[in-house]
Amino acid sequence: MEQIIIGIVGEIASGKGTATNYLKRKYRAKIVKTSAPIKIILKTLDQPITRENLTNSIAALRSVFGDDVIVKAALSKLSGTRSKLIVLDGLRKYDEIKLLRKLKNFKLIYISADKKIRYERLIKRQEKHDDKTKTYFQFLRDQKMMNDKDVPKIGKRADFKINNSGATKELYLQIDKIIKQINEKK
Repeated sequence: MEQIIIGIVGEIASGKGTATNYLKRKYRAKIVKTSAPIKIILKTLDQPITRENLTNSIAALRSVFGDDVIVKAALSKLSGTRSKLIVLDGLRKYDEIKLLRKLKNFKLIYISADKKIRYERLIKRQEKHDDKTKTYFQFLRDQKMMNDKDVPKIGKRADFKINNSGATKELYLQIDKIIKQINEKK
């Protein structure tokens, strides 16, 4: 069986993490979070992991090394992996997708959800340092940041689309259906 690489793209708090965790648990996928190296840099610099710090750090790296630098770093971690399913979580730029589309078994999944549901999830999970105090207006502004502005356009070109405005079980059923379709096309 050949390796399958799935890219996950979606707006803030759309369910990307929940989807990747499910793929890891049920399908034994190897998960590569594209933001991981940036979080390490911020921790090393003793800076809080906020959405703004992540966005600014990524923008600085991309301005020097190109828009696909983050996905290139993620792909370099995959050499030698034996996992049959690899999931790249946190894709954000056209150049990243363009590079990944050159891979034989790459599929892109776009996860969306209602804005108010996503805001409630963001406040509840408090993944970033500044999430618990974020207002709805700030949440909407964050989506327009340089790092996230291309996501809806990229989502329109995805191989598969998931609406994650419902229950977690519904998300899992949609993922299972997609994995079945991918396996049938191989």
